[in-house]
Amino acid sequence: MRTLLLILSFLVADSTTTDPCRNHTVLDQSWRSTDCKRTECANKWKCDLHLCEGWYRFKSSGGWKIPETVVPVHRCSTAATGWLNGSHPTVEQGEVNMTVCFNWDGNYCNWDREIKIKNCSSYFVYELKPPRTSWSAYCTEPSSALMDPCVNHTVLDQSWRSIDCSETECSGQLKCDDDLVYGWYRFESSGGWKIPDTVVATHHCSTNCSGWLDGLQPTMEQGEVNRTVCFNWGGNRCYWNREIKIKNCSSYLVYELKPTPGCEAAYCTVTDSAVVEPCVNHTVLEHHWRSMHCAETGCGGPKCDNKLNHGWYRFKSSGGWQIPETEVPERHCSTHAPGWLNGSHPTMEQGIVTRTVCLSWNGNACNLVHEIKIKRCNGYFVYELKSLHHCAAYCTVSKHETIEVEVTSVGELDDETAKKIIAKRVQQTLKDQCPSTNIALEPDDVQCWDVDS
Repeated sequence: MRTLLLILSFLVADSTTTDPCRNHTVLDQSWRSTDCKRTECANKWKCDLHLCEGWYRFKSSGGWKIPETVVPVHRCSTAATGWLNGSHPTVEQGEVNMTVCFNWDGNYCNWDREIKIKNCSSYFVYELKPPRTSWSAYCTEPSSALMDPCVNHTVLDQSWRSIDCSETECSGQLKCDDDLVYGWYRFESSGGWKIPDTVVATHHCSTNCSGWLDGLQPTMEQGEVNRTVCFNWGGNRCYWNREIKIKNCSSYLVYELKPTPGCEAAYCTVTDSAVVEPCVNHTVLEHHWRSMHCAETGCGGPKCDNKLNHGWYRFKSSGGWQIPETEVPERHCSTHAPGWLNGSHPTMEQGIVTRTVCLSWNGNACNLVHEIKIKRCNGYFVYELKSLHHCAAYCTVSKHETIEVEVTSVGELDDETAKKIIAKRVQQTLKDQCPSTNIALEPDDVQCWDVDS
């Protein structure tokens, strides 16, 4: 009896390991979608000639089952399209034999392949064989994809896509989307969260051919909609185009994108669409070497900002917390060409302003210029910065300000006592706002005057 139990146990375990619902290879290949015309989803023709015979499950934004109707030629990123000549089985039917036809040369079933299919309740698995000829592939039906793109998508946190980024100033190199995998995406960066619906000039968005939406963004009620993205180039604002899908997810949009026609194009984003508060959402740069008092190699240099990512930053170090508003001699701030602000910092009321940073080099205090944005927050500034060319860097300086405090309730206190009280209160306030700064405020730094009733 003991031997029989051991044998039964082995047989049960063995049947589990051979169940194709558990043992299969997942094909996460969105290019198989019947929506993919020619090479637009993969930038090259695909085929299954080298597919190993075995059990597979389709699982991608391009679908999870083989279509049961004829698929036109030159779809599914291939030439001869594979479709199921029959209906998928029920769970009760178990494994069934079916035929996949390949549409080519005016014949819906120019050649075929016998396969097996099993219904695993929430998905299908297929025992596939490679097609008989090249440039043939098994297709998938995109409407079968069991997913809500508002939940299932890839986030693109790439601020270089901003329409404010001309050529390589935000990334140090030209960008392109020719290797983007076909699927659903959400833009989420300081460069914006939606594709612009007006023409974008060439050589922007860190690319040559700028991608813009030729149409309107959908409302929530419209659900998924089809739209066209145009790529501006050669005097033609729609030199190339890509058919995409968009869905409004209430507080953001998601896009079903395909790779661009070549490595000269990219999808753009609108900077002012970015739902971020730079006073809250920024990166802190704790680089004491940025101080304008640091010579080129005196504080660990030379340093460069040629690989700085485009985005919002706050300076916070012993080297200072704001960009100097006066000229900085070249070979300072631990770099070759130091960057200084050619203008004044904004007030709180002015909000976000555009300013120019000059780079001192070759005897010229403003040899090169860069446009940046600045916002004054409570106790500090934040800057929207871009990478700098060559070995240049943004400088910092510690700014000392005169703070006027009006006190109307000191009663009969003499001036010296009042100064001590005010100095103590102001020093504590400054420490709360700038905890990394050593502040030594003396009573003599306080000016007192009477205010008429």
